[in-house]
Amino acid sequence: TSGNAAKQQTLEIHLGETTTLEVILNAGQLHGVMKLTPSGPVVSGYWRVYKAEGFDLGERQQVTYSSEADFTLPGGRYVIEAASGNAAQQETVEVHPGETTKLEIVLNAGQLRGTAKLTTGGAEVSGYWRVLKAEGYELGERQQVAYSSEAQFTLPAGRYIVEVERDNTKGQAEVTVQAGEVSKVNIILGAAS
Repeated sequence: TSGNAAKQQTLEIHLGETTTLEVILNAGQLHGVMKLTPSGPVVSGYWRVYKAEGFDLGERQQVTYSSEADFTLPGGRYVIEAASGNAAQQETVEVHPGETTKLEIVLNAGQLRGTAKLTTGGAEVSGYWRVLKAEGYELGERQQVAYSSEAQFTLPAGRYIVEVERDNTKGQAEVTVQAGEVSKVNIILGAAS
């Protein structure tokens, strides 16, 4: 066994003799890097490897996952998913035995950082944050993208409605996240202190 490549072989051992075994795994290496933009720095996240066969039909047979992007895999086609925060992309690759396949996945994503205050000029307060797609929001469609008690998100580039709630007070703002940039939003909850 090496990484996710394994082979089973029957071996006959004779008393007093040296036995040599050579196992051919027919495996290759996959090394990936993940970036928010093509020219941006490498970012950390999670990697999932699926068999490509049947993937488009909804048959997602996961081979492995890791926070590191170095895999030893049997030769074949795979769908690689890279994700950082709430941004993810997939690529199909062919791994060849005895070779290293290099893969760069660009997430086309940016960072969102938020602050909440009870009054303009007041101190920052904690709250529960939700990020929803702006598209369709006015029509009552509430497609949630992320939520957290911390106001730090990695999101695909696009327009979002950011909501924050603390006790019985709420606030919201629209923000545009651009790939490779840090977007900041400050929401005033407007509650009396």
